[in-house]
Amino acid sequence: KTMLMPGDQVHRLELTNVGASFPSRRIISPLKHLVQDANFFATPSSAWSTQTFQSSVGPARTYLQMMRSGPREVLHFNPREPEAAAAIVTCGGVCPGLNSVIREVVKTLHMYGVSRVFGIVGGFKGCVEEEQWVHLTDERVQDIHQQGGTILVTDRGNPPHAEMAKVLAKRKVRQYFVLGGTGTHRG
Repeated sequence: KTMLMPGDQVHRLELTNVGASFPSRRIISPLKHLVQDANFFATPSSAWSTQTFQSSVGPARTYLQMMRSGPREVLHFNPREPEAAAAIVTCGGVCPGLNSVIREVVKTLHMYGVSRVFGIVGGFKGCVEEEQWVHLTDERVQDIHQQGGTILVTDRGNPPHAEMAKVLAKRKVRQYFVLGGTGTHRG
C-alpha cells in the first residue's frame, strides 16, 4: 500500500549551496579517522520527510522533504583555521537542556579542531560587551549538563545588528550558535 493518498505531494526543499558564493577548500573531515561506520556521514542525497499520519479521508496534503543535517565527509571551510572562532549565546526564554546543548556544541567543535570557542554571557547584549565573552573549554563545560538554566545567562535585550556583526567579525567568529526558548531570535 502506498504512503501517499491520491492528490498528496512530496515537495523537496532545496538549500543554497555555500559553494555558489565561496570556493570550497574541500577539507577531509577531522571526524573521518574517528568513525568506522560508513553511514555516519550525511551525503547530498540523504534526506528526511515530514512525518505522515495518514487518513483515507480528508484533503490532499503536501509533505516536505529536506536535506539531512549532520556531519559531512568533505567540509567546505577548514575548522582548524588558526584564528577562526565559534561563539555560543543564549537568548529569549530559558528552556530545558540549554546547558546540555552548550556542552555538546563545545565538545563537538573541539572534535572538529576549532581551537577558540566563546560563550557570550547575557544574551545578545553580551555580544557587544568585551567582558561578557568567556572561553569555553571541555573542562569548563564538563559537568554543566547537571545544572539547570544556562551558564551563559539569557537575556531578551537586542543591540543593533550592525554593532553585533562588527564585534563578531572582529573576533573572527565563523560559527554563531543562538540557543534558547521562546523569543530566542528576537533577542
